[in-house]
Amino acid sequence: MNDQTGAYVIRYSASWESLALAALSVALTFSLARLAATTAEPLAWIPLPFAGGFALFLVVSHLARLGKVALRVDSHGLTFGGQPFRHRETTHTVPWTAIDAVVVYRTYLYRVQGFGPRTGRFLGLRGTEAPIILPGRPDPVTDPSRYAAMIDRLRRWVPHVPPDVAYASRRVWG
Repeated sequence: MNDQTGAYVIRYSASWESLALAALSVALTFSLARLAATTAEPLAWIPLPFAGGFALFLVVSHLARLGKVALRVDSHGLTFGGQPFRHRETTHTVPWTAIDAVVVYRTYLYRVQGFGPRTGRFLGLRGTEAPIILPGRPDPVTDPSRYAAMIDRLRRWVPHVPPDVAYASRRVWG
């Protein structure tokens, strides 16, 4: 989609997976509340705050992200959108002068934190002189041990993609 300046802009929206997970967690919360209310067991109330907190977090984080920029391509460069509650701080623009190549690649059975293996498409960037460092990634100069560990993981998880491209990449939805 284009905005008034001629830039290519994609905004965050709710996916069917995220809506299904939020609906499932809300249903679980209501089921636990009903179970706790109908039994005389006081321990039945213990999982309710955890399930309710998780459901509330999912709903609020999706609402906080809706409509914000996920990807923007314009004359200044390529902009990756940020995290839901820290969108402004974690949004990062990479100028065209720092980009040597834009690579779209697919992964097979990569690991999502806590959810096991998945497949997906990613948009990666190859830097002209040095690796592009996105927010939240270890810096090779200030934290070389974490950087080396991450490059080692990327070589194992996505062996068909150069590690510097996989290092400067974000998931593409849709």
